[in-house]
Amino acid sequence: MILKSKLFENIISLVVLQGFSYIFPLVLVPFLLNKLGVEIYGLVNFAQAIIIYLGVVISFGFDLSAVKNIVAYRNNLKRINDIYNSVLIIKFSIFMILLAVLIILAFFVNRIADNFVLFGIWYFSLLGEVLFPTWFYQGIGELKYITKISIVIKSVTLFPLLLLIHDENDFLFVPIAYVFSNVFSGIFGMYYAWNKFSMRFYIPKMNKIIYCFRDSLPFFITKGFQSIYINSNVIFIGFFIGNAAVGIYSVAEKLNNAYAAVIAPLIQRVFYPYFLANKNVKRINEIVKILTVANIVFVFVLYFVCEPLIRSFVRIDNMEIIRTFQYLLLACGTIVPMLLLGYPYLGALGRINEANKTIVYASIFHIGVLFLFYLFKVNDINVIALLLGCTQLLCIILRVLKIKKILRLQCFLKQ
Repeated sequence: MILKSKLFENIISLVVLQGFSYIFPLVLVPFLLNKLGVEIYGLVNFAQAIIIYLGVVISFGFDLSAVKNIVAYRNNLKRINDIYNSVLIIKFSIFMILLAVLIILAFFVNRIADNFVLFGIWYFSLLGEVLFPTWFYQGIGELKYITKISIVIKSVTLFPLLLLIHDENDFLFVPIAYVFSNVFSGIFGMYYAWNKFSMRFYIPKMNKIIYCFRDSLPFFITKGFQSIYINSNVIFIGFFIGNAAVGIYSVAEKLNNAYAAVIAPLIQRVFYPYFLANKNVKRINEIVKILTVANIVFVFVLYFVCEPLIRSFVRIDNMEIIRTFQYLLLACGTIVPMLLLGYPYLGALGRINEANKTIVYASIFHIGVLFLFYLFKVNDINVIALLLGCTQLLCIILRVLKIKKILRLQCFLKQ
């Protein structure tokens, strides 16, 4: 029965983990906002946004490439162990290189130098990214270990430490809590990999390490560009506008991300396999239109009801947060068609690389516009919020044009 299958178990584990991963930070928003104030909350989120960038470099796309390779060698324990240790060594090497880069940047970038302790503590939370072999458990199909370890460790370490936060002077406890949470999760993740699945640490041959690095490079490039347009707004605001503006934008962005977090897994894990199985263009077009219209209607309604909802959630009277969220609703309105036209649609047409290219082009556009904002001293966070939706709209246009071109070519070849 499907309910007793490993697939169903992994789906439930994924749903629980996704829910916890996004709901937990969202629940912390009103607590931290009221304890730290908008400006210090913004500073903490600014530092975290930069560290997230570095985390993308450390992950290096292994959550895709290493999973692919482990699945391919599922019955070869020695080869899986080679992959496991190669990835671990590469990640740790990148971690040490980026630590040196962060220290060097502190001599040239005042924003980092002035808050180096904050940045340094946040950075060591990335040890969890190095140690926790999420990609390993994904590859062997044992997602329950990721879920159990993440939820238990985060609950045990994060909640008690966050209780130490009483006012804005205690802001360093936020990254400290994440360091404890991530590092202990990583340690337990490695422990189970060694004891439950017979992984052993050793240094593989250099050619195997190099292969893992080269194999993951294309995945890293794609994920890196995707991270650029998602996280660059907070960093731009932090460098050129100020901490208070980051605080306002971060609250609105977390609310927007919560919506995207519900939609994205549903589209990628439900409609992608459905589109692949059916490949009925007419049916796919109908689904895309229906879901896009339904999403626009939902966002339209949300625009008018978000004010009382946000006021009751953040529990502070700040109209700027509400206004910024309303501008971010363009991103909410474009997220569904953008995702549907990506891996589900282009993937069903056998053109996943084209979906990746649209992300790269849209990210370049996003950074280019932010550079223009810098040149012309645009410091309105609502305009910057609107840019996120415009970037996703550009991605939609590029994907629609590419799909039409592919379908015309297919139609021509059939004649």
